[in-house]
Amino acid sequence: MAAAAYELLVLGGGSGGLAGARRAAELGARVALVEPLRLGGTCVNVGCVPKKVMWNTAVHAEFVHDHADYGFETAGVKFNWRTIKEKRDAYVRRLNEIYENNVKKAHIDIIRGYGKFTADPEPTIEVNGQKYTAPHILIATGGRPAVPSDCEIPGASLGMTSDGFFELEELPRRSVVVGAGYIAVEIAGILSTLGSKSSLLIRHDKKRPRHLRAWPGRGRRETLLDGADGRYLLHLVGLGVPAQVLRTFDSLISSNCTQELENTGVEVWKHTKVKAVTKSPQGLLDVTVTSAAPGRKPTEGTIRDVDCLLWAVGREPNTPGLGLDHVVFGVPMGLQSLTWDGAPSTSPHLGTRWPHGWFPAHVAGVTSHVPSWPLSLVTGRAGGCQGPRGGGRVPEHHQERGLRHWGRLRESPPHPRGHRGRQEAGTPALRGQGGVPAGLPQHPHRRLQPPAHRHCGPHRR
Repeated sequence: MAAAAYELLVLGGGSGGLAGARRAAELGARVALVEPLRLGGTCVNVGCVPKKVMWNTAVHAEFVHDHADYGFETAGVKFNWRTIKEKRDAYVRRLNEIYENNVKKAHIDIIRGYGKFTADPEPTIEVNGQKYTAPHILIATGGRPAVPSDCEIPGASLGMTSDGFFELEELPRRSVVVGAGYIAVEIAGILSTLGSKSSLLIRHDKKRPRHLRAWPGRGRRETLLDGADGRYLLHLVGLGVPAQVLRTFDSLISSNCTQELENTGVEVWKHTKVKAVTKSPQGLLDVTVTSAAPGRKPTEGTIRDVDCLLWAVGREPNTPGLGLDHVVFGVPMGLQSLTWDGAPSTSPHLGTRWPHGWFPAHVAGVTSHVPSWPLSLVTGRAGGCQGPRGGGRVPEHHQERGLRHWGRLRESPPHPRGHRGRQEAGTPALRGQGGVPAGLPQHPHRRLQPPAHRHCGPHRR
């Protein structure tokens, strides 16, 4: 059977892939999008969007605690996990439909299945036994949560990831979250606020800022002024930095967030690693951990009757099975270019060497270095502009818009309870509709019903 021909093939229907496909279609290219699952990618289905719904759920739980102080009698208030899950899933399905409708309106063909490169003479993708060819291919397969192997940690596969968190049918009674990044902090804070007894395991010390790693005064107490006006002080004692959550964030944010988690009931285990996981006859997990604080003898303990062990120890490129062994990523000069974790470089200007020549295989949103949908949009649109009708140039206002949004996300601190909500305060989706108390972060997903007065959300981008 002859291969179907397109001008651009896009692997992945997430933020980067959708942005690239739609931009190329706007420029007049014949585009096909390959996606085996729901459109929208990680952000819409198992990331930002459903997480914000759960964050807002936790905010309501906190309000209940304060109602009595303001004269409201709230005795007998109960929380039903199944109710919010059903409404949250329905909200996400509406977004999936919006994405699909927008793709169809742009006259982009959707190919359902997993695509992989072949060894054909021309750049070719195979999906469910059918081959598709195009002179330009955009790889936007994104990433997936990393899980330790059972060889490294016996029983590690008994745990779940952030993807599994959104599949839970009931609120766990006993939760253990492994990790110290913002995903781990958010989930641990949400579970604890909603009533699950939660533990957060921090494996490593906080990273010392790069500009201080070679500071000549290391080894003795130093006080640095951060900023010309000297408003922020950073105190360093000795060589080590205490174990804290959000290791790569600003020190004030890390320390305050760690302290707040402890104050609100989350058990923070510092310098602690999982040694083994076993399953009891009752179906619950026993998590054996080893704690080894610097200068102290390692100790071993067991957290018993765990019904939710969640790994939040990073993400890895979702590239296995793509058949990347048939291509070599690099610039047309013949230089190979792979990132340190084995994923193709995210530069949209790279070409790819084929056995019989070169073709542009642009990459968007594959690596885990900057897991951000704004940058996925920028790189995805750049890939779309690299097509045969795009002229190879991304309009400057699109670059600036995406990078400016990313800058706001990086500079804004997380919610003090560990729910990363305040960072999206600038999003325009549902602002000005009323019903949002003053002083609270205003989210595009504060309400699960679509606004009546205008369309908003991913289809506006």
